Amino acid sequence: MYFSINNIKICSAPLAELWGVYYGLLMAWERRVPRLIIEVESEIVVKILHSGISDSHPLSFLARLCYGFFSRDWIVRVMHTYREADRVADGLASLTFSWFSLLHFTAC
Repeated sequence: MYFSINNIKICSAPLAELWGVYYGLLMAWERRVPRLIIEVESEIVVKILHSGISDSHPLSFLARLCYGFFSRDWIVRVMHTYREADRVADGLASLTFSWFSLLHFTAC
C-alpha cells in the first residue's frame, strides 16, 4: 500500500511511518522531552527499530537516523499499537491541527 505524504510524495506505509517516527523524535528532542513513548501501527517498523536492519535495506538510512536519537541522553520506548487504538490519536491530531492557529509556543 502506498500513501501520498506532503513533502515525501509517494512512498510505502513503513517509509511514511519511519518518517513520522524520525520527525517525532526530532521535535521531542528539540523540546527537551526527557522520556518519550512512540506508538507505531506498523509491526515491521517496530521490528526495525527494536532489532535493527541490514545496511542494504532501502529503509536503513532512515532507521539509522532514528537510532541516532535512541543513543542520546533520554529515555525512548517504541511500542506497537493497533490501528483501532490509533483512531483516537488520529482524531485528536486532526482536532489539534484545526486549533493550531490558536496555539502559541514560548521558551521558558
